[in-house]
Amino acid sequence: MVDWLYRSFEEHSIFWLITSGVIGGIITLALKFFFEDILKKKLEQRRTLNKIVKHYSSPLLRTGFSLERKVNGYIRDIDKGWYENTDPYYKLSLLYGFGEFLAWIRILEREKNFLEFSRSKKTKDFEKRLHGIFRAITSFAYFRHVADADKVDQSLIPRLYLTAIGEMMIADKEGDYNVLDFTTFCKLYQQKEEVYNWFQALDIFLTKAKTNELTWDRLIMLQTHLKHFCLFLDKEKSYIRNNEYRNLELMKDATARKALLKHINILISFSTNLDTL
Repeated sequence: MVDWLYRSFEEHSIFWLITSGVIGGIITLALKFFFEDILKKKLEQRRTLNKIVKHYSSPLLRTGFSLERKVNGYIRDIDKGWYENTDPYYKLSLLYGFGEFLAWIRILEREKNFLEFSRSKKTKDFEKRLHGIFRAITSFAYFRHVADADKVDQSLIPRLYLTAIGEMMIADKEGDYNVLDFTTFCKLYQQKEEVYNWFQALDIFLTKAKTNELTWDRLIMLQTHLKHFCLFLDKEKSYIRNNEYRNLELMKDATARKALLKHINILISFSTNLDTL
């Protein structure tokens, strides 16, 4: 066999040289295309994505931390009836806290839509924690053990309502995204029916938490995921002074609480020892 190959090469040396040259050229061009076009494009996308995430980390941390505190206050004082019965400032302040946070999330989503997201470990962790916030109040995930599906469905708020709230809160000034200030929001909420209608689902959700045990638990899970998200963003410990997750002992459904803690622990394990962006 070796002799045959040797004789074949001697008899057709020019053919073999041309063939090897063509194959070598094809491989060279393929490698050049891969490294210069595909790999370079992916690296540029990742750098751009990292810049976007970093750029919006500050407003997301600020508004997420503010909302976590507002939700905590609402849970602690829910029996006082401030949300339903007192000066509208309390209610509007809480609704604005949700709207402001959801607006920054929507802005981030718009900015990254053209990119391949979830490529680096750090951005995967970012997205998982962000997804957890919506998982708490829009998903069946933590209540799959509840036999009455209608009961679970009535305890949540549809995800697209939250998206719409975020969109309503965005002020697009000459191509630069920003969020409505509080006074503008209050005027629009009280005067514009389309704004009020989108917030109505959130209003019902918050009101229902006082009497609906599943909605009550969702509110606590929301606070937990907000804290988990903010802990990830607050590298300098500028906002958060401790790692305590509050109000978990107030949850009504022990199985849902166990599932929540398991999910949080999985995310903590997932993000351990990751490189920074």
